Formats: sequence, structure tokens, C-alpha cells
Amino acid sequence: MALVVAALLTVGAAAKDEWKKKPAGQWTREEAVEFFTKSPWAKEVEVWHLTGRQVRETVRQQTQTYSDAPGEPPVSVSTATSSLAPEQAAGRYRVAWTSAELVRQGWERLKEIDPALAEQFEPPEASAAHHIVTVRVAQPPEGGQVVFAGLVPAELSARATLRSSKKVTVTSEQAVVHGTGAAMAVSFYFPRAENGRATLAGAEWAEFEFESRAGDKLKHKFKLKEMRHDGRPDF
Repeated sequence: MALVVAALLTVGAAAKDEWKKKPAGQWTREEAVEFFTKSPWAKEVEVWHLTGRQVRETVRQQTQTYSDAPGEPPVSVSTATSSLAPEQAAGRYRVAWTSAELVRQGWERLKEIDPALAEQFEPPEASAAHHIVTVRVAQPPEGGQVVFAGLVPAELSARATLRSSKKVTVTSEQAVVHGTGAAMAVSFYFPRAENGRATLAGAEWAEFEFESRAGDKLKHKFKLKEMRHDGRPDF
């Protein structure tokens, strides 16, 4: 998994926003990877997980200097005070707005260039009635569990929200699991309309949030005003 992450970062680093200058059907492999890892539609997010273990941390360190007798050289002695604290481990997740048209076009292009790599970014089944946010495990936390651990689809869905700049909070109606373990991904389906009104009408941004059983929070704020394709909003 670490080798895959390193390879994706290396490939994406060479693109430098060139994907913005051409249709998705003309993207290179490097440009497609950059779009799927670092663009208004997708980002990699770091989450610090509680592992359930305790570690000893130094909270205060003091140094005292004294002489045993007049004329003797000074002696310095260091003392430290420590305490136990919850151990944390970092995990990385790729958060993508996968109901966008450009995302699907970009994936079709990547599938032409590199089918094996395209599996890392395959969008879920589309739904005209939903905005879809997909979260994939990019690098699991060492010694810890991913945020989705132990949760069935109904509970996954209930723990995901989408909050907009218009102070509207939408709860996921469905969660679809793809893969298992370190290759796990979950797609969350948020309604495009409630009570006859578009849920993201006039919003400049929408923040996705997921909270695990352990209380770990995965968040990413999508800048909707930057998510445009062919002159139209694309999310």
C-alpha cells in the first residue's frame, strides 16, 4: 500500500495543473492522477486515529546546576516529569465528489491509459437524485483501525453529513461499501433536493464529515464555486 501511495504522489507531482487546460479525453496519465488526488473534486486528507494504547510523554523537563563545594566546577542535573497519553496514528484518505461529470470522464480516460491504476479511482454507480462523496483508504493508520472499521452500511450512512455555507446540513441516505481492509472505500449518497428545494442551492462550499465509533473525524471542505465543467456547476 505504501508503494502504491508513493507512486501516485510521484505521478501526480509531474502534472502541475495541466489537466485544467484540455478536455478529459486528452489527459495524460499524470494529469488524470493529479485530478483524482489534488483538485477541487478530490483531495487526500490526513486523520489522526486513537489506537487504544497509552504512551508515556514528557510534559516538563528541568535542569538544575549546583556545586558540591566552593571552587568546585558546577554540575548540571536534568529531571523530567512524564505522563501517559493516548497513542495516535496517522491515516490518509482520498475524499472525492464522485457524482460529477468530469470525474466520470476523467475515469474513462484513465481506464484507457492504465486500466490497473484506474481501479484506484473507479466512481460508484450514478444516481440522478444524489450528490455522491466517495472516501477511499489511501494509507491505513499504523497500529490503528480505519474510520470505517466495524460499521455496517446503515451505520456508515448515519455517521456522514454534508454541511453547506448556507447552513444546511444533509444526512447521507445510503452508504455503499467497495472493497475490504486497506483497499476499502465507501460512497455516501446525499439527496440533491429536500422538501422541493435543492440542498446545495447557492452554496459556495460544502463540508463532508464522517465520525468513527472511536470519535475520529474525517473532514473535507469542497469549494463548490471551483467545481465547474463546461461553464456549469459540476457536483
